[in-house]
Amino acid sequence: YQESIKIRGPYVKENNALIILGMHRSVTSLLAGLLSQVDVKMGRSLYAPQKGVNEKGFWEHEDIVDTHDELLLHLNSQWDDLLPWDETLGEKWGETDIVKSFSNRLIHLVERDFKNAPVWALKDPRMCRLLPAWFPIFGTLQIKVTYICMNRNPFEVTGSLQKRDHF
Repeated sequence: YQESIKIRGPYVKENNALIILGMHRSVTSLLAGLLSQVDVKMGRSLYAPQKGVNEKGFWEHEDIVDTHDELLLHLNSQWDDLLPWDETLGEKWGETDIVKSFSNRLIHLVERDFKNAPVWALKDPRMCRLLPAWFPIFGTLQIKVTYICMNRNPFEVTGSLQKRDHF
């Protein structure tokens, strides 16, 4: 019985992704850290913890986050942009040539780091904005995806951002 409840093992035959969605400072790092403790793969290189900011770690895949930031710049945006893209880029922004070129890089990173992982997780607050660009990637790689949406009181999130970033 104990073998059957393990996340890793012969009972998981697919490539399964846990996509953690949530705003910065909404306890997504806590969840990602806990998942890593039960052998969920988080990637090859993660952003290092920062004293006074997130001392136990961010649990964010460094190469994927960097790619997300670069993609956002090419879309004339950034992680804290409030404007909806549908008005400026059109409804099908996720199918543009710009996004497709970054999708190829993301596919390479997923294959490199998670190809043989029965269960892996991706945590990046930018995913809340970029998720439509990931749908074709998950389909192409035949990844079974489970979305975990983390919610925290918005006043607590803004208070934490104000403390951290002086917003």
